[in-house]
Amino acid sequence: MPELPGAERRGPAAYDDAAAMRAALDGASTLVLVSGHRTGRRLEEHANAVEAAKAACVNRVLYVSLVGASPTATYLNARDQWMTEQYYLAAAGIRHTVLRAGFYASTPAALADENFLVSGPGGTGRVALVTHEDIANVVTVVALDDDPRSKHDAAILERALSPVPDDVASLFRG
Repeated sequence: MPELPGAERRGPAAYDDAAAMRAALDGASTLVLVSGHRTGRRLEEHANAVEAAKAACVNRVLYVSLVGASPTATYLNARDQWMTEQYYLAAAGIRHTVLRAGFYASTPAALADENFLVSGPGGTGRVALVTHEDIANVVTVVALDDDPRSKHDAAILERALSPVPDDVASLFRG
């Protein structure tokens, strides 16, 4: 993330450590929540992070989710992302924006099997890759929109984000 006026980096705080999460979020106005690694407890950890944000009186959560998140997705991670969006953000009543991005550009090599095949929700074999910088740029645009009635509130922004054009806001739909 670029340096923003008034922004402060905190942590790290593990999502499963409620006390550390609350301490890291104390006095924060916005939480940028990036999905945790698959631990077998990811949904519980996401719920914990959102609850810590509510307990710390965080104003809003910007959640980096996954393209294709849905309850019927064949890719387990996409179902986990949808559950976080619906049950831990929307149902919690906390101001939020969901930013659905494609796979991180650095991920395919880590997903390949011994034959260098990557299996996942590829459909026709096409994939939307996104860099960490792309995500940071989009998160920055949304974070800087501090209007109390932002057009990004409760929005699900889904788009292949790479490459990021000069007008980052043009990536949004919804």
